[in-house]
Amino acid sequence: MADGFLLELEAPLSCTEDPEKVLKAVSNIFPGLNLEKTEDSVKGKTDELRALDRVRMQLRSRRIRLSARALMEKGLTASSLVFYLDRQAAYAGRVAIWDPSDRYSISPIIVKISGSKTEEILEWLTGTGP
Repeated sequence: MADGFLLELEAPLSCTEDPEKVLKAVSNIFPGLNLEKTEDSVKGKTDELRALDRVRMQLRSRRIRLSARALMEKGLTASSLVFYLDRQAAYAGRVAIWDPSDRYSISPIIVKISGSKTEEILEWLTGTGP
């Protein structure tokens, strides 16, 4: 399924945020992912589908697949899937899909998946199959 798969994420930093807390928030959801801390963001990149395991597991165990799917579909194209994770929830170790139409004081974690099978990946993350 992951042919040509690339996961990129970014958590922009504001001047008032503690970069270590943002790093922890991202690491809570994407453990083991090599993260780069710059002056204005925390970024990560991988070509391993298993990096999304925690997102998938929490969407299923917390029974929020349908609502998550509805928000995630807004960022689906033939070659990419972009969705947003609530940073405060991530800091607490919880996956919460952030709705970009909501006004919010803290910017989200931006997750971008590129590849030829983004629709299949969305189904894998939010579907009812195994």
